[in-house]
Amino acid sequence: MLPLESCRMVKLLDCKATICYNIIMSDRLYSIGEVADELDRVPHTIRIWIYKGKLPNHLLPQRDDRNWRYWTQEQLDGLKQWVIDEDMRPGKGLPTINKNI
Repeated sequence: MLPLESCRMVKLLDCKATICYNIIMSDRLYSIGEVADELDRVPHTIRIWIYKGKLPNHLLPQRDDRNWRYWTQEQLDGLKQWVIDEDMRPGKGLPTINKNI
């Protein structure tokens, strides 16, 4: 565990609770909305990937005391690569339309 001095205090949105993350100050945590923006998806898509077990364990988010999801920069980079490797293009899972009807 890192000493309190190396933790960073983060005030989340309008919440009055301040959380100390035991991470080095240069690390950045990303919310589900920020991850969705980086991946050009909506947050619901990220949640579906989690619920359906599509994400590898090392890319699953951490949770805070309010059970909100957070990803590290390393995990975000891994998610970007995973989307490319797994060919998770937007709309790829939609059914095709038979135009010969």
